[in-house]
Amino acid sequence: MPSPLTPAQARDQIGAAGLRLTAPRIAILRAIAALPGHVTADDVRIAAAESLGSVSQQTVYDGLRTLAGAGLIRATDAPGHP
Repeated sequence: MPSPLTPAQARDQIGAAGLRLTAPRIAILRAIAALPGHVTADDVRIAAAESLGSVSQQTVYDGLRTLAGAGLIRATDAPGHP
């Protein structure tokens, strides 16, 4: 079962990683923690949009790249997908 993060927990993790706190990063990290199993960028976009109202696919890709670079999430590429 996924373990949801509170907004405060997400802010703490992002801040501890030395990243600037932004609403999309917080929403993306919370979405990943709340969704079960392996998720796609589109899954994350849909879940993050629930708290943000809307979020572009590019913002999600940028956020995922940043969070992965900071070691907060792990990105994997599915075979046959760019």
